[in-house]
Amino acid sequence: MELNQKKAQLKTLKPGDTIEITSGKTIEFIKLNRTKFIGEESDGRSYNYPIVMFVKLVEERKLDPKKEKIKQLAIKYKGHTIQTGWGPSKIGTLTDDQKHVKLYEFGEERYDLTLEDFLTELKSNNLA
Repeated sequence: MELNQKKAQLKTLKPGDTIEITSGKTIEFIKLNRTKFIGEESDGRSYNYPIVMFVKLVEERKLDPKKEKIKQLAIKYKGHTIQTGWGPSKIGTLTDDQKHVKLYEFGEERYDLTLEDFLTELKSNNLA
């Protein structure tokens, strides 16, 4: 498969899809950049891989309806300020792997909440 074909196929992938790379390993696809893609190996570490290392899609990620609903809430309330256990925080975007929601406290300081913890914070603010 040539480079342009690989890039085109990588563009169709969703975070969490399982792919094979040239080393024979299967990894979890996270995000495509201009010349590389980010993947998470079985040890939980994320690495940048050149596009040429992509071999094929092994398995599409299975959608979890509850997590998809939480992601939609994160998108809906992006920019809103909520009261968390750490103080007032502004809701940001989903992380690249779509497993966490970015929150901002005092302007620049950022922390990430898991989708489940984010839902808990929304409930405590009567938003979910």
